[in-house]
Amino acid sequence: MLLVRAPLVFGHLKLTAPPLWLAVALPIAYFTAAVVTVSLFTHNTPIWISNSLVVTALLRNRRSTWPALLCLVVLADYAQILVSAEGMWVVGLGIVVCDISEILLVATLSGFTETASLEESVWPIARFALVSLLVPMVSATGGAMLLNLALGVPFGEGWGNWYLATAGGLLIVTPLLLCWTDPRLRTSDWRRVIPETLLLAGLVAIVGFLDFHDAVPGLFLAFPFLLLTTFQGRLLGATTAAAAVATVAIWSTFTGHGPIATFAGTNIVAKIHYLQLYIAVVLLSVLPLAALLGHREKLAAQLRAFTETLEERVKERTRQLQAENEARRQTEAALARANRLATMGQLTASIAHEVSQPVAATVTNARAALRWLNGQAPVLEEARQALAGIVNDGNRAAQVIDRVRAHIKKAPPRRDDLEINGAIREVVELIRSETVKNSVSVRTELADSLPLINGDRVQLQQVVLNLIINAIEAMSGVSEGARDLLISTGKAESDGVLVAVRDSGPGIAPESADRLFDSFYTTKRDGLGMGLSICHSIIEAHQGQLWATANTPRGAIFQFTLPTRQSRTESNQ
Repeated sequence: MLLVRAPLVFGHLKLTAPPLWLAVALPIAYFTAAVVTVSLFTHNTPIWISNSLVVTALLRNRRSTWPALLCLVVLADYAQILVSAEGMWVVGLGIVVCDISEILLVATLSGFTETASLEESVWPIARFALVSLLVPMVSATGGAMLLNLALGVPFGEGWGNWYLATAGGLLIVTPLLLCWTDPRLRTSDWRRVIPETLLLAGLVAIVGFLDFHDAVPGLFLAFPFLLLTTFQGRLLGATTAAAAVATVAIWSTFTGHGPIATFAGTNIVAKIHYLQLYIAVVLLSVLPLAALLGHREKLAAQLRAFTETLEERVKERTRQLQAENEARRQTEAALARANRLATMGQLTASIAHEVSQPVAATVTNARAALRWLNGQAPVLEEARQALAGIVNDGNRAAQVIDRVRAHIKKAPPRRDDLEINGAIREVVELIRSETVKNSVSVRTELADSLPLINGDRVQLQQVVLNLIINAIEAMSGVSEGARDLLISTGKAESDGVLVAVRDSGPGIAPESADRLFDSFYTTKRDGLGMGLSICHSIIEAHQGQLWATANTPRGAIFQFTLPTRQSRTESNQ
């Protein structure tokens, strides 16, 4: 069995040495515990703790250290057999094989890691208990046969003693040591937990001593205190108190005190079996309860944590929605200002557009004034009114120029690290009503995990907004077919970010392809030819590229690339 399991346990592990202190202490502890137990009880021992020490050591260390630890235990086990019983050279090897097989199987089938805790849920302690009850059946069979061969112990008696002693040791000692070596104990309020647990366990031991005193009949006086310790200390308190009661029971019985010693008389086998039955009752009373209490406490803590997390997420989502609403309002204002700034970028065309009406009115009034003055009989009143109109139109023009000057006040561009997908979503949200009004279907395909770019958020949103509006206006003249608009993002081939706006409009005329981004060139009836030129200037200022191609089966694709923050930093260096 050991040879069959070994490849499964160690086949994929790189062997490492255990801690030096453990390599020294474990074989010494195993040898000492075994020799003392055999010297006190011979082969009729009520509990075998040596194997439990090794199982605990294996479960609290990486599997790569198991081979070294098991080799040391093999030597200690064989040495204690030779010391305890002379002439068992060959049979002793068989007993060692039974012990090591039992230890390895229990440690492997328990499914523990070195940082695991019995209190994680009900299932770890249930699984360990099941393994501790089943595996000793196999090792007890081999051990009973060897004891029968070497010492003449009847097979049934030997099997029962071996099984109950090893199973009792595994169920009492191993959970006790696992609890006291639990890494979480060091991070908890150990200054309170440890003294409290030891105090309650001492109280249980005192009551247990009275339980086994000749003058106080009965075996169950300690059970209320066992339950108290379990409720107070969970699994740590239960295992410590159970170990204290078991120690008192064994000591009292073998010194001739208590109901078990009285009832069994001089029958040592009966004493052992009654003791083991009593210990089993103690374990069955507290371990499942402790496991359930620990599991309930863990579930309650998880529920509290989940509730707190949910409340925090609700609050965070509320703050996000409020921030999004505020950001939307700010974005609308920022985009409106960016639109003005971009338009004022072409100063001459802007002024011509803004002052065309007052200038035309001024010219008209000036011609009228000349006619009234050049007549044979000048009409001064009419001329005066025309001149007043000129003054008014001049003031109107001056006001326009003042507004232009206010819009184009110099301000340093703000470059921040930004996520392009978020900026695009804000723009799409802003033009939603416009798309609905023009019966345009908008889709977005925004790639995940795009790198950050460094730029002016408002300027880049202005580019996207202009391209979207141009697409909507182009499709508004299409009477047949769907009006589809697709905004997508992805990674550019040149270590950057690619943004594309696709429409299903009439497309780009061949004669216009080379002049799309020229200033003052437009295909619109009322256009000034500034929008795409401004977009091109903004993208170039961000060290990117903007171009247009034909869409399939119809329409146009406007795409631009932007360098990532990292590539931009490297290029600047």
